Amino acid sequence: MANAYTITGDELDPGAATDPLLCRVSGTVKDVFGNPVVGIAFTIRHFCDPISVSTDILVIRERYDMQTDSTGFISFDAIRNSVVRVEIRNVPNLFFQVEIPDAASIDLIDLILPYIVSVSFVDADPLTVSLGDRFQTKTDGLLSNTQTIDASAGCTFVSSNEAIVRPNGAGWFTAAAIGSVTITVTAVSEEPLGLNEDPSGNPIARLDVPATTLPAPLTVNVV
Repeated sequence: MANAYTITGDELDPGAATDPLLCRVSGTVKDVFGNPVVGIAFTIRHFCDPISVSTDILVIRERYDMQTDSTGFISFDAIRNSVVRVEIRNVPNLFFQVEIPDAASIDLIDLILPYIVSVSFVDADPLTVSLGDRFQTKTDGLLSNTQTIDASAGCTFVSSNEAIVRPNGAGWFTAAAIGSVTITVTAVSEEPLGLNEDPSGNPIARLDVPATTLPAPLTVNVV
């Protein structure tokens, strides 16, 4: 059985970065008994060293070391859209390579262990296909770290009339008869999308994740 790790944190208001170039990342680390974990060492590594920002800023610092405080709290500012690696040095081989969002602030857990906030169809509605066509519907998933991914592999698609549009699996369908149907996303699974795994590929459990907002049904006309 694969190992599972759970990182949880308290909801808090750490404020936001006042510099429009920066995003404030913050969170709280606790143990399984709900106690704050003091002195957990983090290293933040900048992956593009150096880079230029705007026309007059050169970024050359490669790493930043810090620890959780007496409440288990940690906070740092980073340049928006930069790529960093968040290393938890007290836990061997546990690190997360992430892109800092273009936002004033973000929760640490939402950044390093993102969940799917919402899913939307990529195809225009209504979608028109020809009789006999084999076609694929695609969806985008908006993550809690503000990134967008192709969520198609994790979605369960259902046709309202399989005599007209027959599902073939993995978002593929066959236009079997002339008519109109709707295709609905009934569920989304993170596992096929490779979200939230440790460097060894083991799943990292995330508890109490908000339900994903699913898209309105997609109308498909077979002509």
